[in-house]
Amino acid sequence: MKLINLYESIDFIPSYRNKETGYQESPSEEVDGECSLCDGDGKDYNDETQPCRQCEGKCKYNSRKYTVPTLNVSNDNGYLILQMLGLHSRDEDNSIGTIPNKDLPEIRRKLIMLKNKDNERNSFTRDGSDTRSPKTSYVDKSGDVPQIRTQGGGRVIDMGTSDSQINRYIDKLLEIISIAQEKGFDVSWH
Repeated sequence: MKLINLYESIDFIPSYRNKETGYQESPSEEVDGECSLCDGDGKDYNDETQPCRQCEGKCKYNSRKYTVPTLNVSNDNGYLILQMLGLHSRDEDNSIGTIPNKDLPEIRRKLIMLKNKDNERNSFTRDGSDTRSPKTSYVDKSGDVPQIRTQGGGRVIDMGTSDSQINRYIDKLLEIISIAQEKGFDVSWH
């Protein structure tokens, strides 16, 4: 069984290989901003008597901002995009990868074809769902008298993927590919 971290997401972004480190990197710049972890109050979110772990109580934080367009989607929608591009099967772990610059014209053609063929694009849409697991009962023996308690089950909400959402993904990916081709970059996802 494969576990998927529901709190993660996938970014699609133009990238290049750093010749010194060998890692894929994306164009970015350092920016000053208000700390997003403490929301500007300088206090640790778990222990308000301690300074924030990220900004050390200064309420300001330097971070990096991409200088190229990006597309950030949930893991599930990221895998859907990879399937649309012919780069993913459910049996593989494709949480990171790179499309080399030389392959971008073919990916661009696939995206334009999907954009113009409703029936092919619609094969990637899916309805949303709202699923609840059943309530369970248990005997609570923590007190003097055991009591029967009931607790609610978990709930999973899947927003689905609409045709208009897929079209927005295609448009953004075409923009990302255009920038990558113009600058001689690859396109990475992570």
